[in-house]
Parts: sequence; structure tokens; C-alpha cells
Amino acid sequence: MTKKKPFKLKKKERVFLAYTFFICALISFASILILKQVYKGTPAQDLATVIGGILGTSLSFFGSILVYKALRSQIKANKIISDQFKIQQFESKYYEMLRLHKENVNNLQIELTDIEYGGGISKRTYELKGTDVFVLFCLEIEEIFKTILPLRIDVAYSFMAAYAIFFNGNYADNEEEYIKAIQNIRTRRLLNKKFIEPFQPEGNVIYFDTVTNYELLQGHSEKLSQYFRHLFLTVKFVANQDENFINYDEKREYLRMLRAQMSNYEQVLLFYNWFSGFGKEWENDNNNFFTDYRMIHNVFRAFLIQNSYVQTKYENLKTTDYRKIKNKFDDDLFESERWNG
Repeated sequence: MTKKKPFKLKKKERVFLAYTFFICALISFASILILKQVYKGTPAQDLATVIGGILGTSLSFFGSILVYKALRSQIKANKIISDQFKIQQFESKYYEMLRLHKENVNNLQIELTDIEYGGGISKRTYELKGTDVFVLFCLEIEEIFKTILPLRIDVAYSFMAAYAIFFNGNYADNEEEYIKAIQNIRTRRLLNKKFIEPFQPEGNVIYFDTVTNYELLQGHSEKLSQYFRHLFLTVKFVANQDENFINYDEKREYLRMLRAQMSNYEQVLLFYNWFSGFGKEWENDNNNFFTDYRMIHNVFRAFLIQNSYVQTKYENLKTTDYRKIKNKFDDDLFESERWNG
């Protein structure tokens, strides 16, 4: 994400080399002047040999310094190249994981049936695909939860049971009233639409009503198991990188790309997955993927089940001590906090 600057000698290093060269030259020049005064009358050939030795020693010393600096520079350059290669490897793997996530979402589909009433009955069966299915998933969990809650009172158990039924399509409770209540919601009309313009054959007004039937309790583990596993591994892959290699701000930027692909209700389902205990690893003592890394940043209270226990669980996340990007004023846990949504 962050482009590494090409290697250059620092100003202090350039100044050091210039001073070293100047001092060596000054010492050599002073030595030559002193030798001329001390060895007056010495044959020029002998004097040239002595001066050559002095200059050679000075230049060799300066050359040694240059070699040392060159080696240091090469080591730094090699490290930069190595780091850039590691980043390329990381990004290549990460972008492939992003592609697979998008593919997993696009492969999700649910069959629905529209039944049209008015001047006869007609049916139309079609498939809901991709991010649209998450709205239906969240509605199904809410429907099951509201059915179980009056029978069990215990909100935590009721939500866990509702998610388990949604996910697996079966339930372990053997009480007759409980089983009957669950079975009675197997088919629900989730959407009612009335056409604005009525059809008027021979002066009689006939309104067309369309209802969408959706069979609940089918179980979605086959559809969602791979989706959740891959999503968790993708987030963990970024979050667990050494911060000397990819710092916290850069990790947040990478994961923002992933979250940008996720619809609001996709993030709501992720919250329900954690809240039910099925996906407890998303936010615990070891992982802070919801708080530190904002993976449900676009969840609003209005999207959630209107139940005080569920809403409180959501609000409690705001009270935790989570990391923020330095000098970023609006780095809230949830987008809704900017307007108290």
C-alpha cells in the first residue's frame, strides 16, 4: 500500500564524506609542505616517493571509508528491494482473497416465488443472488427469534437458538409447543406490494397484489460455512501481519477495501454470527476485528432486530477500548456515530 522511496544518501552522510575528503586532502597537503621544508636538498625523486606514499595512504583511508559506505548503502538497498518483494507477495495473496470473497458472495442464491392475485392467480419463481440474499437472511433470523422469544424468555438463549435454526435448519428443543411454533413459520410472506395503477377490465377495478413466499428453516450452513471461513481468514491474514512490515494504518486501509465490498446487511449478518456465539472469534480477547479493524463499521441500529438485548450488545462495543488511526478526527467505531444513528 505504501510506496517505498528509492534509496538516497542522507544529508548527514553526504556532509560526512565531504568533510572526510577535505580533511584527508588538507593533511596530505600539509604533510607535503612540511616534508619540503624538512628535507631540503633531498633529490626530487626521493621526495616524490615519500609524498606519493603520504598521498596514497590518505587516499586509501578515504577509499576505505567510501567502500564501507557503499557496502552499507548496498545492504540498505537490498533490504528495500526485499521489503518491496514481500509487499508484492502479500498484496498478490490478499487481492486473490478479495476476489474469492466476491466470488463466494456472488455464488449465494435463494429461490423465491411471487404470487400475483387479481383477475386470477399467477406464479413466478426466480432467484435472489449475491448481496441481496443477506437482507433475507437477516429477516429470517429476526422471524425465528421473535417466534422463540415468547416461549423461552431468556433472550441470549433465544437468539442463539434462532441463529442455530437459521444456520442448520433443525433444532434440538423437544417441547411440543416450541416445535409447533417453529413449524408454523416454515412459509412466510415476506413482501407485499400493491400496484399503483389498477387493471380495469370492462369498467371493473381489480387491484393486483403480489406477495413473495419464502420457505424458512431450510438451513444455510452449506451456503455460508465457506463464506464465513474465508472471510475470517482474509481479515486474520491482514490483521496478524507484523506491524514493522505493515503498520496499523495500512492494515486498516487494506481491510477498508474488503469492507467496501460488503453490503450493510452483510455486516449485520456478520454481527449476528458473532452475537450468537457461532463466530465468537471475530471479537474476543485475542482478536479485535470488529473494534480495532472496523469490520462492521456500516451497521446501524435501525438495521438490527428491535430488541433491547440485541441493541445493548451493539452499543456495548462502543464502550470498549479500541485502536484508532493517529491524527484522524472521525475514526469512530460505527459510521452512524457521526450523526448519532
